[in-house]
Amino acid sequence: MEKRAVIIHFDLSASMDVAGFNPLVKTIIDLGTKLQNRGTRVHVSLFGDREQEAIHANFGGRLLTMNEFANGNYRPDGGSTKFRPSFERTKQFLTPYDAIIVSDGDFTDKTAKLAFQDQCRTVFFVAPPWSSLGVEVKHAKAIASSVYANVPYIGIASEKYPQLATIVEEFLNEQQFFVRLLGYTTIGGYTIPSNLLAPTRMLETFNCCHEQGEKQMQVFIKKILGLFRYLEETAKLNFERCIRGDEFRNLMSLVTPLIKISQSHLETNSACQQLYGYLTKILDNFGQEYQKFCI
Repeated sequence: MEKRAVIIHFDLSASMDVAGFNPLVKTIIDLGTKLQNRGTRVHVSLFGDREQEAIHANFGGRLLTMNEFANGNYRPDGGSTKFRPSFERTKQFLTPYDAIIVSDGDFTDKTAKLAFQDQCRTVFFVAPPWSSLGVEVKHAKAIASSVYANVPYIGIASEKYPQLATIVEEFLNEQQFFVRLLGYTTIGGYTIPSNLLAPTRMLETFNCCHEQGEKQMQVFIKKILGLFRYLEETAKLNFERCIRGDEFRNLMSLVTPLIKISQSHLETNSACQQLYGYLTKILDNFGQEYQKFCI
């Protein structure tokens, strides 16, 4: 079992040169240092314009360490906000990592052509207090298209900036370790036996939990709901990418069998009532979105 790294993509374009810049840098340094002290490797990629590319060139084109960023006293400079070079730097990172993007405005290059991030496991988009409203949402689709469909995208809007450290730390504390296990599949924050994605095996497990009583069913169905809620959130970001992913195909193959079996226990089990209601809703919602997609 290993701990994931963290890569901070930090905007140093001219629009970041405001009164709140120094407190922002301090917040990021404090967060990065705290993560480092807990054993997490933290790297920084600066972006903006030619000035930021020159900084990385001085380090042989590599990412900066947290200490190099903290001691560099880097200031906003340059007229553009070119984000693509930052993702180019991290596209061949060798081990799993979580990305934290800190930016206040519109990217001036074509984010539709971002380099795919094979090892990225989570994306946080942090909008500083002076950011335009909804900037973290504006970039969601483009950035989500550059990672796998099961990678969470967490936008931290400007009004939530004061909770930045808490939001990031709480999420990473739950997700920071990764392990590669033969015969297991990871969907969102859940790692489950791969054979559970076969409808017959899932129904066998359902019946087994039902025989053990309401309490066991509550635990089992809570996990099923977590899988589908993750799928639902992923679809909101990029429906086309979601329906083409393995997670969508595997989980949707379970919907009809789970609806039928939970329906047979509606009168005697409250957990089944919850599962039946949620799955029928999600099936209807996905059907409507698919019709829009096909038009």
